[in-house]
Amino acid sequence: MIHAQEYVKDLYKKLDFVEEGEIFEEASIPHLKMRKKFSQQKNCRLGGGFA
Repeated sequence: MIHAQEYVKDLYKKLDFVEEGEIFEEASIPHLKMRKKFSQQKNCRLGGGFA
């Protein structure tokens, strides 16, 4: 999760981030929480091994 400045939220959306919650101020600048959306991939496994 990131605290994105509101004026660049569209850039983050293009990078597959989604908004969470409402706008808040941080350092006197409007921000919003954004979380990276990951797609599910077939044949993806945890652990880093190779078949």
